[in-house]
Amino acid sequence: MKVGLIVTPLGAWSTVAGEWRFGITLCDIWISVDVIMCTASILHLVAIALDREYKMSSQTRYALMNLALLV
Repeated sequence: MKVGLIVTPLGAWSTVAGEWRFGITLCDIWISVDVIMCTASILHLVAIALDREYKMSSQTRYALMNLALLV
């Protein structure tokens, strides 16, 4: 969600304008935030996929693991 709120509007604006108009400091910050947030987003999707794979491959152990976390 942060990618859509922070990274996308500035990227869209610079694409439409054809140049970066916000200064070199904001450019460096924008690139850093873009890389960090996109990487975090990808890692979250991988974690969700692995969790679902584990649930499908060993349903009994997954249920017991979640029960133990609740207690």
